[in-house]
Amino acid sequence: MSKLADGAPPFCSSCYAQYADKRYVDFEAAYDGPVLNTDNPNVGGAVKAQIDDLVLCEDCIQEAVEILALHSEVKRQLDAALRALDEAEANEAKAVEYATNLEQTLGSKPKQPVAA
Repeated sequence: MSKLADGAPPFCSSCYAQYADKRYVDFEAAYDGPVLNTDNPNVGGAVKAQIDDLVLCEDCIQEAVEILALHSEVKRQLDAALRALDEAEANEAKAVEYATNLEQTLGSKPKQPVAA
């Protein structure tokens, strides 16, 4: 179950940044993430840090929400376009049927003599 993380993790699992002033969502899921080099003055230099928990910062979550919202809007527009296309195809079929019936009717009608 996802929850709001208690404090900032060493890294966001998506952007690999750490923002002390941002909120994080802890998905409580194991994640086979990368090993990052960090500067740690307490041990005299670079330390390798493994990202193994899926914890995302609010910026990455917001970006995902915007992508999903955009996807929903594009899907809505696509569905509307497909409905309009179906309607246009139905109208075209009706117009072709009408034109065919009109041609048949005019073709079977006897010609009237021309007045002299």
